[in-house]
Order: sequence, then structure tokens, then C-alpha cells
Amino acid sequence: MRRCTLVLLVLAGCSFEPRGGSDDASVIIDAADDAASDDAATDAATDAAVDATDAAAIDAATDAAVDATDAAAIDAATDAAVDATVDAATDAPTDAPPVIDIAYLPPADELPGSGDVTVNNTVTINTSVGMTLPSLGAGVTFSTAAQSGGGPDVVVLHVDDLTVAGAGTLRVVGTRPFAIVAGGVVSIVGTLDASAVGNTTAGAGGSGSSAGSGQGVDGTHAGSRTDSGAGGAGFGVAGGRGGNASCVDGCSPDALITGGAGGPLYNAGLTQLIGGSGGGAAANAAIGCAGQAGGAGGGAVLIYAAGSISVTGTIEVNGGGGGRGIACTGTPSTAGAGGGSGGQLDLQSPSITVSGAVVSNGGGGGGAADGNNGDGEAGQDGRNDGNQATGGPGTGPSGGDGGSGGAGTTAPGAGEDMPDDRNGGGGGGAVGRITIRHRGAQPTVASSPPPTYIVY
Repeated sequence: MRRCTLVLLVLAGCSFEPRGGSDDASVIIDAADDAASDDAATDAATDAAVDATDAAAIDAATDAAVDATDAAAIDAATDAAVDATVDAATDAPTDAPPVIDIAYLPPADELPGSGDVTVNNTVTINTSVGMTLPSLGAGVTFSTAAQSGGGPDVVVLHVDDLTVAGAGTLRVVGTRPFAIVAGGVVSIVGTLDASAVGNTTAGAGGSGSSAGSGQGVDGTHAGSRTDSGAGGAGFGVAGGRGGNASCVDGCSPDALITGGAGGPLYNAGLTQLIGGSGGGAAANAAIGCAGQAGGAGGGAVLIYAAGSISVTGTIEVNGGGGGRGIACTGTPSTAGAGGGSGGQLDLQSPSITVSGAVVSNGGGGGGAADGNNGDGEAGQDGRNDGNQATGGPGTGPSGGDGGSGGAGTTAPGAGEDMPDDRNGGGGGGAVGRITIRHRGAQPTVASSPPPTYIVY
């Protein structure tokens, strides 16, 4: 029994794998294993493919971000290089002085100074070549500019604010016109004086006797003792003619000796900054009896202020009076010389107020002499009160009176005509030119002569 039981147990254990069923079971088991194995392989392959795709997508996104970063960095570097090139190309015109459009001046001379000037006494500026210009403080400079429209060179004062105080006088003389370029305010409470003095000193840029674009014509001597007067200088209008004379002694037949013509109007288009002209000179009556010079011309002044210009005092560019007739030994004597014309004044600013005197009047003609009664009198310099300068009185019965200078809208007078070997008076000088260059509403400026208004 124990034996048999053992055998049964063994047989029972052997019957776990029946005959002919082991191969199928193995196949089933293998197929399951293969499926599991195949899935793993497929998954691995799939994962690898997905990973590759993902990697490519991630890389692409990463690359795009990197590229964008790189592009920005490269672009920045490239832009910097391009900017440097562009800057280098454009720096020259960019760094050039800005165009302010100041009349007559080139851009390089349009910049104001950085220092202020206050004139409390008398300061003289001589614009002639070779003259020493005054030192007016730190940040205040001078330059010499070639006019953009031609004409004589201009001496330019570059300041920030300029004030001529009530007791101050800024006197400007010399051969070249004068300009002020201010970055702020110009205030004239005292006097800016660029007028001529008689027949000796012209204002800055003005001409002397028998000189300038509007010069008066010299007088003429005839016979033994007859002289016609010299013409006055022209500018804004024509100058006054010299007085005629009638030659009897030494002229056969008797002859009318025409006085010197007045000088013509010029610079009608205001293309240049230029001073007044000189009156004509009196002729020599005889050897050792020299005629006097004509009156000198008023100066040429431009004032520009970026802020404002205020004139409660005086700006004057008047012409000088003509020289007097001279009585020489015996009967010879000379006629009167012509008066000088007023000069040119330009005020340019966005704000211009004038309650003082702004004048460019002509000088009077000189009075002629009488050989038996002495010299005539010189013509009066152009006046600041708007009235005409008087011509010099002649002397005795033989000396003719000089003509009055031009003022306002009144033309200059002619020298007195004289008969019978007497001497004519000098003609009066004409007014100059005054220009107001403004922006916005036109200001009202009372000046002599009346101004020309120009919008800039």
C-alpha cells in the first residue's frame, strides 16, 4: 500500500504534462513571451523614433531660440558696426554749425558766444584790418566773416547777452562792417554809435570823401575864381546836387559851371551789409588853396539776437557833414563839399521793440567861402532827433549855403546856386537803409528813414 501510494503520487505528478500537449503550450507561452518581447522592442523603436522626433522638435525650438538670441547678438554687433559707419559718414554734416539764417553771414559765423557783455562807459571797436580788437571777457569772441552775398568782410562779435547801459556808449569805427550775434538778449539803453564824424571819420564799413557806391561828384573850378559845389552822397535815395556857379572872369564866353551830381541809390535789394558813401570834395580854387573833403559815410551794423532786441536808447549810423569852403589869400576861395550819406542798420530777432532813436540820416553840405570875408561853415552831421542836418552857411555875398541832409522821408537839399564868379554850396547827403527782420507779427518801429520789414 505504501508502495502503491508513492507510485500514484509520482504518476499524478507526471500527468501534469500530458503527451502531445507540451508543444502547443510552449507555443502559446512563446507567443505571449514574443508579444511581450516584441512590444518592448516596438516600444523601444517607437520611443526611439518619438525621441528622435521630439528631439528634433525640441532641438528645432531650442535652435530657433538660440538662433534668435544669436541673431540679436549678431544684429546688435552688426548694427553697431553699421551705425558706426553711418555715423562716420554723417558726422561731418551733423556736426556742422546749425543754420540759423542770419542775414549776410555764413553758417560758421552764426553761432553766439557763451559770455555776457555790459558796456557801462565808452568802448570803441575798430574793424579795420590789423587793428587790435578789445578783450570783452570769457566766452566773448570775434571772427571775420565773408558775406554770403558778397561785399566787404564783416567783423562779428559773438556773445550771449549784450547790454549797453544808460551811461554806456559802444562806438564802432573802421573799414569793415560790424555784426553782433547774441544767443540771448541785446538791450541798448545807452548808445550804439556807428555814425560818421564830419569829413574825417566814417562809421564802421562806411566810406570816406568821394568814395563808395553812392559817392557824390566833386565840384569844379573854372576861370580865375569860380567854383561849383560838390554833390552829396546817395544811398537810400539819391544825394543832393552841388550848387551851380556862373563863370565870368576868365571864361569866354561866360559859362555855367554845373555843380557836382548827387550820388545814386544803391543796394536796393539789401543783398549786402554795406556802409554809407562819402560826399564829393570841393575843387581846388588855386595852387595852395585846396578844397575840403566831403562828409564821410555812416557805418554798417547788423544786430542778431536769438531772444530779443530792445532799444530804449539810441542806435545811430548817420552820415557826416561836408567840409567848409576855404578863403585863401586874395580873392581865391573854395566851394562847399557834399554831405555823407547815412549807413545801413539791420535788426534781426523774433522779438524787436524800439522806443528810442534808430537813425540813419544824411549829413549837410558845406557852405562856400568868400575870399574877402572868410571861410564858410561845415555841414552838420546827421541828427538823431529825426530832423534834417542843416547845410553849412556860406560866407559873404560870394559863398553859397550848403544843402540840408536827408532825414525820414525828406530828400537831401541841393547846394545854393551862385552867379557871377561866386562859389556854390555843397549838396546834402541822403538817408541810409534800416531793415527790421522779424518772425510772427510785424513789430512797429519808428525810425529815420522808415524801415523795410522782412520776415525771416
